[in-house]
This record gives sequence, structure tokens and C-alpha cells, in this order.
Amino acid sequence: MTRFLENSAPGTLQTSKVVKAIRAVQSKRIEILVEGEAETRRYGHVISTVPPPVLRTLDIDEAGFSNSQRSALRQVSYVPAVKIGVKFKSQWWKNWVGKDGEQLNITGGESYTDRMIRLVVYPSYGLEGPDLTTVLIASYVWASDATYLGSLINSGVEADMRLKTIVLQDLARLHNIPLSMLEGEYVDHFAFNWQHDPFAQGKPRGAAFFRPGQFESF
Repeated sequence: MTRFLENSAPGTLQTSKVVKAIRAVQSKRIEILVEGEAETRRYGHVISTVPPPVLRTLDIDEAGFSNSQRSALRQVSYVPAVKIGVKFKSQWWKNWVGKDGEQLNITGGESYTDRMIRLVVYPSYGLEGPDLTTVLIASYVWASDATYLGSLINSGVEADMRLKTIVLQDLARLHNIPLSMLEGEYVDHFAFNWQHDPFAQGKPRGAAFFRPGQFESF
């Protein structure tokens, strides 16, 4: 997306800019104060895609928000989320045979489980040829499930090995395959906890949880 926009309209897309304040001024003008810039930027229209928890950290006292908008920013809950990707040597979820003798033959889609990994997402692209992908979203969790796994992310080598063990054990159990075979297919893993990201502050896309009556009110 960044490359497409830069090619379409060179110089219009700016990255690595931190907004400090948003102000609504007269004549339907919006002022944006960017960190490190002495002069404010002025626009006729602004669309903000900043996650609401992050938006609250900006100076928005003069942004012109209504009382209900400010209440929504303060009261709507955003739960923690964790995603874990694992790279394997092959697409075992397509080609392997389970302990029951049935071929897994999984292409795209999701699997749900009551084990700690909760949700597994299978690739629906890169299925063959030079673009073949062997990366699996081995876990995508929210709320309390994310709190449990999130405690093992960026917490040292031992915690990282514990996380790897949990993920591989749950994948083996979910797909009814030997753990030893899955360990032999393992290449690497990467885990991301949105609560550790200062530009998300715990909120991935679509992770708002409304309490009773809030969806109608806000």
C-alpha cells in the first residue's frame, strides 16, 4: 500500500510522524501538531485511523469532540490480543496423515479449540509454485487468553521456549498428529502482543468489546 501510494502521488505519503495534538479552528479548518515541527499543519478535512486508546494520549481538548464521543473514547473497552506465527518446512496441514489414517487436507479457513492457542488460521494463498508459503498463524487470541500467552512474549529465552512448546503441543493435539513430527518441521516463530505496541496500546483491528447498552449509545 505504501509503495502504491508513493507511485501514484509522490511525496504525499509521510511515515514515522508522531501527532501530538488535534485542534478544530474557525472556518472548518483542522490543525495538526506534529512532534518536532514548529509550525502546525492546517487541513480542511482530517480522517483519523488512530486506535481510540492511543487517541486519548493526544491533546484533543480543542478537537471539537462531543460529550458522547468523549464518553465513548473513555468507556468502550479494548481487550488485549496476541498473534503467533510459525514457519514450518512444509505445508503439513495439507499433506500429512493424522493418527486416524485420514489426510488433513486443510486449505484456508480456521480451526477453533478450547486449548490455549484457541484459533488457528490457515493460508489461502501461496499454495504452490515459487510463492509457496509454509507460515501458519498458529494462534490468534483475545481477552484473558491473550493475557496468558502474552505473559510469555518478550519475557526472556525460557519464556519464549515455553511459548513454543505450548503452541506445538496444542497444534499436534488439535490435528491428531505426533508432536515429534511437528517438532521436526519447526523452523521459527514470531509472537506479537498488541499491549506491547505503543502505537496500538492493546487494540488490534476490531477488538472493541461493548458492555450492555454501549453499542446502541455510542
